[in-house]
Parts: sequence; structure tokens; C-alpha cells
Amino acid sequence: MQTLITLSAFDFYILFAIAIALITLEIFLYSFVVIWFGLGFIIVGILSFFYPFESAIWQIALVSILSLIFLFLFRKKLLARFSKSQREVKDNFFDESGFGEFKQGKIFFKGTFWELEPNFDDKTLKDGEKIKVLKVKNNFAFIEKIS
Repeated sequence: MQTLITLSAFDFYILFAIAIALITLEIFLYSFVVIWFGLGFIIVGILSFFYPFESAIWQIALVSILSLIFLFLFRKKLLARFSKSQREVKDNFFDESGFGEFKQGKIFFKGTFWELEPNFDDKTLKDGEKIKVLKVKNNFAFIEKIS
């Protein structure tokens, strides 16, 4: 004779406790996977409060199905929303214009010597002359003479 083993149904407060534990775990993991299983346990806990399940297997099956549906539907959307920065931070202070000095055949600007842009004639500049730096790119300073 074959014996069928069945688990008695979980009480709704046990399902809520599991849900709270999973959602709390998600705070530390930040993976947006565990939260959907917590949400599944909450929904099945609410259903268990109003409709008594015969077996815990049906509860776990329903939690799994709901959680996987939520996972596939909403995980990418939440990752896109919470993973990227609200604004792009541009932290390159060399891209700013300013004033520099022509020294030793190079441009001294913001504490660094920069090569002069290739199509600028450096014979018109005198050593120690102040110049306006328009931008710095690829180790070249793009300049303009101050009148």
C-alpha cells in the first residue's frame, strides 16, 4: 500500500512572516529577485486568510507561479529605474576654459604642461606670455591669444 504524504497548509501569518523576511533580505541583496517571492507570499497569505488551502503544496506552487510571473514582468523595469543615476556627472575639470601661460614651448594650464595645438604657430608667442585656453583634449591645449 502506498502512502501519500501531504503537508498541512500554512497559516496566513506564517506566509506573511516569510514574506517580510524575504523583502527584508532584498534590502541587503539589491538583486530584485527575492522581493518577487516575498510579494508572492503576501498574495498567497491574503488568499489563505479568505480561502483555506488544503495543502501547503498548493500554496507553495501558487507562490512560485506568481513570483516567477512578477519576476519576468517587472524585474527589468525596476532595475532600469533604480540602477542608473538620475543625472550624469561630468567630472573633468580640464574641459573648462581658462587662462594659462606659455612656458618652455608648452602651455602651462591648471598645474600641468600641455602641448600646443598642432595648427597654431608657436613663434608668435613669447615665453611667459598669458594666453586663453579654450579647451584641452588629447594632451593638446587649444588656445587663443589675449589681445
